[in-house]
Amino acid sequence: MIRRHYFLSGLAILLALSSASYAQSQTKRIILKDGSYQLTSKWQLTGDRVRFFSVERNDWEEIPESLVDWNATNQYEKDRAAGRDTPEAVALDKEMEAARAEEEAKSPQVVPGLRLPPEGGVYALDTYLSQPELLPLDQTGGEVNRHTTHNVLHGVINPIGGAKHTIELPGPSAKV
Repeated sequence: MIRRHYFLSGLAILLALSSASYAQSQTKRIILKDGSYQLTSKWQLTGDRVRFFSVERNDWEEIPESLVDWNATNQYEKDRAAGRDTPEAVALDKEMEAARAEEEAKSPQVVPGLRLPPEGGVYALDTYLSQPELLPLDQTGGEVNRHTTHNVLHGVINPIGGAKHTIELPGPSAKV
């Protein structure tokens, strides 16, 4: 019984995802003369009006035919059918590539394909299964030993301290 329930749930999710991807593949654009566009799944010419189903609002809308740039709309559909990228997509790809190159320039390259993380810190270069990797090293804070039990007179005479201090790291051994 439970298996049947899981199977039916999985089937329903699969059908929902496939119908959503089908709807996205059928999305078209009506390009207007002012340069903007409307995302549609279908349109009809009725007299001097264009009636289209808006993908954004899931409803039918109408606009005057004089506002539609049919040459640009047809050219866009031809380019999309041929698999060519739109100028906006090409410009966006160039912008993203420049941003990625700028981010890579900020962090130095340790070995080919491996860069220092942007958050900084101390790292050890290690090779595991023939792959180089950076291991973060935890920095342990030291504390000055202010216990004056070894030399009570020195602590009383000079409470500020001298040129020599003892620093102790907590724990029985190093973490690395």
